[in-house]
Amino acid sequence: MIYITNDHRRNKIAKEWELPGLFTGDYLFKLDDLKGHQVETLLKLGKNFSPYINVLKVTGNTILIKILPDQLFFDSISTLNVNNNEIEQFLLKLAKYYTQQPKKCWKYGQIEIDFSHAPLIMGILNVTPDSFSDGGQFFEKNKAIEQALQMIEQGADIIDVGGESTRPGSEQVSLDEELNRVIPVIEEINKLKNIIISIDTYKSQVAETALKAGAHIINDISGTLFDAEILGVIEKYKCPAIIMHIKGTPKSMQIDPQYDDLHSEIYNFLDVKNEEISKLNNGQVIIDPGFGFGKTVNNNFELLRDLKDLTFIGQPLLVGVSRKSFIGKSLQTDVNNRIMGSVLSEIYAYLGGADIWRVHDIPETKKAKILINDILAA
Repeated sequence: MIYITNDHRRNKIAKEWELPGLFTGDYLFKLDDLKGHQVETLLKLGKNFSPYINVLKVTGNTILIKILPDQLFFDSISTLNVNNNEIEQFLLKLAKYYTQQPKKCWKYGQIEIDFSHAPLIMGILNVTPDSFSDGGQFFEKNKAIEQALQMIEQGADIIDVGGESTRPGSEQVSLDEELNRVIPVIEEINKLKNIIISIDTYKSQVAETALKAGAHIINDISGTLFDAEILGVIEKYKCPAIIMHIKGTPKSMQIDPQYDDLHSEIYNFLDVKNEEISKLNNGQVIIDPGFGFGKTVNNNFELLRDLKDLTFIGQPLLVGVSRKSFIGKSLQTDVNNRIMGSVLSEIYAYLGGADIWRVHDIPETKKAKILINDILAA
């Protein structure tokens, strides 16, 4: 299933499906891989609840439907006799989305993650010799801790500690090496400051050791695919988890990435993973579409343009575009001259529903946060 918000994509679909214009303000959904009884249920709903549910077209097991955003209709959804659990859940989710629930606030241990203060600023702390932007600058423990304290002073809400570079073409590091890099840094930050710490790893043993050392969030670039045992860690500690979409591995992901349907693949992956992991940690899942991780330059811009589609999953949304190569290729700038492009992209992402910005440049990002929130609150 995919929620479609952008007018460019709506018009493209209208042309492909030989349909009249799809009007701004309607909720448009494309549901794939439906079973016969699910298609029949939607057709029946479209007949009985027109114009609130309008089945635009059915092609095989794919159906395109338009929902008229009407408060009375959404209020009545819970009383409908649908007799189809999957469709019923979709309608209930739709009603919940429309009512715009208050932003989430999670507690984990002694820390609180309050998304009503969005966008939260996540400072990147790479304890590595080879990360794409700042590799080697904070590889030594004391320098890493000094950088973390500086980012906190500058306005970071979260410090994301990573011990293995995941830049395109990077090689894996051993478990012991990754532990030696990140655990002393996490322990010291936790000792010095009451700050939210996330551990950027896909290894279950690193994740568990980091949580014991004082980390609060697991940030897994693989969405739990590289090491399935990380699911057990999430369940054991009931900790918040950031689940990212990646195509391939860091070593191979940028070698001609291809998608049959970019939006559907990413949406469906994150939606399924959210359902799976929410059962393990009381719903404390943050989703990340994975900018730069197995995406072409145009893929990244499409994802940014259509970010709002992902908000229908109903979880906080993290965006990591800081200094990424798609910005550099667009502006023809090297990695050290992408602040303007990064901040502009982050502001656009916030307007599309992003709750967390994962960034290198805290002072500039903090100013952008103050300014955009002042504009929206005026």
